Amino acid sequence: MNWHKAYILFVCLMATNVALRLLRKLGARVPAPWEAAAFAAVCLVVLAPAIRRRVVSGRGVYKLYRLRRDPALADAFPLPRRPGLLERLYLRARPPRWCKTDDLMLVYGEREKLLGEGAIVPAVLVQANVRLFRRGADDHPAGVLYTTDREAEQVTPRMLAVAHRLFSLKNTEPEDADEARFARMVSYEMGREFRVTVPESLSGGLDLTFTTIMVHRKHLPDGRLVAPYFPLLIHPESRAAMILPARYWPDEFMREWLRLGEAE
Repeated sequence: MNWHKAYILFVCLMATNVALRLLRKLGARVPAPWEAAAFAAVCLVVLAPAIRRRVVSGRGVYKLYRLRRDPALADAFPLPRRPGLLERLYLRARPPRWCKTDDLMLVYGEREKLLGEGAIVPAVLVQANVRLFRRGADDHPAGVLYTTDREAEQVTPRMLAVAHRLFSLKNTEPEDADEARFARMVSYEMGREFRVTVPESLSGGLDLTFTTIMVHRKHLPDGRLVAPYFPLLIHPESRAAMILPARYWPDEFMREWLRLGEAE
């Protein structure tokens, strides 16, 4: 039990009770239904954060996000065009409190540009906050690789191999200068690296870029990282990048992505 929230609820209820008693002493008539409504409103305000966390930690809300998709999106990776009110609410992402002074605020400042004019590229995960692999309510950062090379074959498996190699450098001190640089990047999890070109000695022949993103749970099909690959939005005039919201993923791609988590 969260005693801090219970204490806040108790104080708010006492304050409401005192206010109602004061109104009666002043001669104001407070009907019983209004008393009940006041108590209910206080409870709702105090408990709203806990209710929200419980809702977004489940699976149902993410199924709702995927409902009523445009049939034209079944076989393509589109960008949202002139979204309606509900669509804009889905696309909206609020930064966590700790992020207000973090370099990742860049992502929130450039969000409209990415959604309106960005390019969709394949990306793979290098590392992420472990909480993102479990159900939860909070968003967290991650380090990813992406490529703009549309002619390369077997892009995703090759990118995953590079990502695995980079992650294996974590907490090591290689003699090679390129490896040492990326070892420092993946070892310092509080670091924020944006649009770092991966050198040929590590890229496996691909044109790869490493960058830091914020993973928004509401934009994932199941509210957590199930598979280590996803479509990413980038923009040539911005260092920011973000995962393409799942409502715009092709049906087959989404089914395959979700299938990886069914065995868990």
